[in-house]
Amino acid sequence: MSLRRLRLRLSDALGLPKPDELSSRYGRAFERAVLMLLKAKDAVAALRAFIESYGEPHSGAFNKIRMLIPWARGVREVSEAPPVVAKIGDAVLTAQADFLISYEDGRREIVELKSHILKRGEWRVKAEWSFAAKVM
Repeated sequence: MSLRRLRLRLSDALGLPKPDELSSRYGRAFERAVLMLLKAKDAVAALRAFIESYGEPHSGAFNKIRMLIPWARGVREVSEAPPVVAKIGDAVLTAQADFLISYEDGRREIVELKSHILKRGEWRVKAEWSFAAKVM
């Protein structure tokens, strides 16, 4: 009997719904905007990056980016987070965060953005993403 590696998403195994396309597009645009904010330390450049990625202004995203400005000032360096792989028994779990951040005081932190607005029935998807961040 040969053992084959089974690649399966946790959400597929549990039968959880996938986020809709608009929610995914918002998340990608917000991630790009936060990356721009962290690299350039400029809120206007971050808002411009969000509009270019999302296609239209979004007041909720603008408010979130505005609230992240004090946090972004303390960041010295930002890079893409490496994938995290954990093996539990015969099961291999992988997770991917958004950023690996180095602060001015020398601390380093893995950051997973939570930018989506929860809709009815979408909490299960968010719980799965939160679990992936906790695995790391």
